[in-house]
Amino acid sequence: MHAFRRRSKTPPLIALDEWPEDSGRPRVLVEDPDGAVLWAYTRILDEAGYDVVGCQGPTGAAGGGLARRCCPLLIGEPCPLVAGADVVVSTTSLTDGAEILEAVAQYEAPLVVSGPERTVEIRTRSMRSVTPLPYPVTRNKLVDAVAAALEQPAVT
Repeated sequence: MHAFRRRSKTPPLIALDEWPEDSGRPRVLVEDPDGAVLWAYTRILDEAGYDVVGCQGPTGAAGGGLARRCCPLLIGEPCPLVAGADVVVSTTSLTDGAEILEAVAQYEAPLVVSGPERTVEIRTRSMRSVTPLPYPVTRNKLVDAVAAALEQPAVT
């Protein structure tokens, strides 16, 4: 799995299989195959006071076309990044988006789902603990959606 943690103005892309040391801040996992979107979301959420890790998912460029086989969620394995997150922000524009959302929904972390409004509505219709974040996403909408997701009761 290829993920990065925002630590500076230019977050490095590193292999990351689990969350780094606990900072005491809420942990947000952001999944988006577009590196520019991923970088922007992680930067915005870091500046808002969250501990953020980004993952390009199974179709991201970091996987070099092989990431589908490496994504634990898509091969039925546990994902330590999802398991350690307080909130997961995920896009629905991926071909595997519905499959990823279903796998993430099995964890306790609430979901913030971004994408085209109709797609978000269809893919999250039967899910609990979902905060929709339809396009266009702004800084305030993203931060507000994560804050709203953190206020939801834990799913057990």
